[in-house]
Amino acid sequence: MAVIIDTYAWMEYFRGSEAGRRVRGRIEEGRNITPTIVLAEISKRFTDLDRGDLKEKLAFIHSKSNILPLDQSTAIMAGQIRSTIGIKDMGLVDCILLAAARTHGIKVLTGDRHFRSLKEAEYFGTK
Repeated sequence: MAVIIDTYAWMEYFRGSEAGRRVRGRIEEGRNITPTIVLAEISKRFTDLDRGDLKEKLAFIHSKSNILPLDQSTAIMAGQIRSTIGIKDMGLVDCILLAAARTHGIKVLTGDRHFRSLKEAEYFGTK
């Protein structure tokens, strides 16, 4: 079954960390979804880290997942989730991922602590 791959999962995978090794099979099997907002976050992080391989990594992401644009209904749902979720400091980007997961009936592959207790998460973090 497909999952939505969040920024946390992609970055740990690209780092080759222990967490990244735990999600390697899910990422490399392909047929997953990466929302466009995740591409924006990855672009920002690679720029901050002064990494020169952004184009290569984005091409890899495209080869292993379908890119999901943010549509109006998902954006509206994300705003509603943010207002009602009750998880301290959960950002709007995380709410967009959660809205996409709910819309598509799949889980978010993440190690982000904000998702730890959510049924829509395939959580691979440490706590």
